[in-house]
Amino acid sequence: MSPPERGGTAELRVAAWHAEALRRWADADAPGALAAARAGLRVVRDQSDALGTVELRAHAVGHGAELAALGLRITVGHGSAAAVLAWSEEFRAHSLERPAARPPNDVALAADLYRLRQANVALTDAVAAGRDPRPSVTACAALERAVRDRARRANHARQDRPHDPHDQRQLVETLGRRALVSYLINGADLHAVSLVDGRARRHDLGPGDVVGRALDQLRFAAARLARSGRDAASVAAARAALAHSAKQLGDLVCAPLAEIADRDLVVVPTGDLHLLPWSLLPALRARPVVVAPSARLWLRASGPPRRSDRGSVLLVAGPRLRHARAEIIALARAYPQAVVLSRKPPQLGRQPSPGSTERSSRIWPATAASGPTIRCSPSWNSPTAR
Repeated sequence: MSPPERGGTAELRVAAWHAEALRRWADADAPGALAAARAGLRVVRDQSDALGTVELRAHAVGHGAELAALGLRITVGHGSAAAVLAWSEEFRAHSLERPAARPPNDVALAADLYRLRQANVALTDAVAAGRDPRPSVTACAALERAVRDRARRANHARQDRPHDPHDQRQLVETLGRRALVSYLINGADLHAVSLVDGRARRHDLGPGDVVGRALDQLRFAAARLARSGRDAASVAAARAALAHSAKQLGDLVCAPLAEIADRDLVVVPTGDLHLLPWSLLPALRARPVVVAPSARLWLRASGPPRRSDRGSVLLVAGPRLRHARAEIIALARAYPQAVVLSRKPPQLGRQPSPGSTERSSRIWPATAASGPTIRCSPSWNSPTAR
């Protein structure tokens, strides 16, 4: 028997699909387990699109990351390299791309969300007090359906879609001659999936703790070099230690991927690999390297800018930044209707009128850039697939 598609709250339906996926996997039915995981993820996406508050989304979204991690574990053991890449992106999407929670403009939708909050509190209290939770479950399920239906009619959810489906064909087209390498941890082992000329390949890189120790040695050697002072012998010893550590780490995470050759590289790290200064590795020293939290986010950033009807674009050139004006000019070409704040504004774009109170939905301050390596890893810890 399959979990219910409509009965119960979204949290219960997602948990039921999760249990069903685990049952099918225990029965050695990998395709069935993946199908159940996908069904649960559809419920999570519908719920996170419609609900406009963080606490309501959290009831179902937490299960989404678990379902994606389960799908990833199954495909590492039974799937193709392309399937592993797709599920790793699904896991990162549910961990990284939580949709922003904004209060709806629809008064009736806001009222339904308030009633749903109250119903969830009543359900929690009933369970804690040992009372029959079924009336509260029924009330929550009915209110969730009302919120989803009203949100769809208001087109509220679609404006704030958290992520696009993984599209490997579009990814291949955008990569061109570049190579993509996505790292992931399954259990205690580190894996890498490369995408070169449209072909995905999976590599088992060995125990993750070996790579972790090599990374610790590299960072220690870099810190030693930074503190070596002016003593020639200390500097030479620190440089030698750094070169040895960089070669050792490169042999672990880059050397097995012969297909990337000397191509420009897009790297999607996992876990402690987000701390790695990739340009220190001998094989990557003379090539452009982009470090991204996920292939999906890199693809989105590489595409044409998305238009928004929730305000204008404001471009700000910071003071005493060598490349600020050039960057503002490039951005103004992409956003010809943007409001530009700069000491010497480019001809493109609009200048704010005196006393203007125009609302802007996006702000890009111009910042100095140097070197071919672009690091777009977030400051918070990125997910590790386990």
